[in-house]
Order: sequence, then structure tokens, then C-alpha cells
Amino acid sequence: MISFDEMWIPWAQIFAKCIVESTKLEITDEIYKTLNYSHELKRVLPGLLAQGTTAQIREALVRLLIAHGILLKDALNNLAESATLSALKTLGVDRFVRIIACGDDAGAIPKPNPHNALSICRQLDIDPQEAVVVGDTLADLGMGRTARLGCTVGVLSGVCGREHLSSYADFIIPDVGKLMPIVLNMPPNDATKPPSR
Repeated sequence: MISFDEMWIPWAQIFAKCIVESTKLEITDEIYKTLNYSHELKRVLPGLLAQGTTAQIREALVRLLIAHGILLKDALNNLAESATLSALKTLGVDRFVRIIACGDDAGAIPKPNPHNALSICRQLDIDPQEAVVVGDTLADLGMGRTARLGCTVGVLSGVCGREHLSSYADFIIPDVGKLMPIVLNMPPNDATKPPSR
């Protein structure tokens, strides 16, 4: 997991700029408000962009554009998978990824429902007790808990702070650079949870 703000703030700004340029409507602030991005704080706040699926984001933005008289057809499709793959390639880690699962994939159910986590475990043929969810939102960690994954790790480099994540996380780390010691020390098939740290 990379820093949420470093990835999604530029996306929100570029997306808003493209919409404004293509529609000739000055609705940047409305787009930011819809996404729950604070331009003043330079932070994505908990809400739609941080925790919504691509389908939910698309629906909210389409409603905003329709409210301004803009008619769309399939203009916002397939954003999640292409954006994810692009980010993985940019970071040079795409060769380590076997599955890309996005919130708007066919059959996906929004977090915190355990369906997506359990589906990924099945596709990778791993026991959910040996899986780790790393997330920066309550929806991420809630999915890990409801799926009864082996470990939930809250990351502070994203949207939510320690005060939000601590009740759902087995561990809290400042960034993903601190993840490997946790993963390497997980006992295999141990149904007991480590204490929160």
C-alpha cells in the first residue's frame, strides 16, 4: 500500500481539471466536495474517494454532471483496474501481483463485506487464516475482520488515523515499510489473534 494522499490527490486534481476543461463548467470545488477531498488541507478525508467503490464514485460524479446538464455514456467505466495497473507499473511492483480485484468488478460486494477477501483467498488457494489485510480505512479492516483473516494491519499513511483504526487493527504501522516483520512472524493456521499494538 502506498501513501493514499500521494496517489489520489493528484488523481482528484487531474480528474477535476479534465472535467472542467471538457465541460467548460467551473465545478472543481463541487467535484472535490463529492469526492470528499479537501484542497485546503491537501488531504482526502474519510468518505467517497477513500472508501467508496469505483461504481459508487462514478455514480456520484455522473449525478453531479447530470445536475449541471451534462449527459454521459460510459465515460467513467474501467477506471479502477487501469488506474491500479498503472500505479503498480509505475512503482515497479506489477510483477509481484497475481490478482487485481476492484470494487466494481462483476460479483464484487463493497467492503466491509467479507466476500471479496474470501474470493481472493479462494482464487489464490490460501487459507483465510493465513491472509493479511492491510488498509487505511475502517472498511478495509472491517472486511478483514468479517472474513476472519489471519491479521488486520492499519496503515497510518492513508486516510484514517490511529484513533479510527485501532479498534479494528491487530497492528498499526506508520507505512507499509514496516509490514514485513508482521507478516514474517505470523504463525501459520493460528486461529488466535495477536494483541493490538
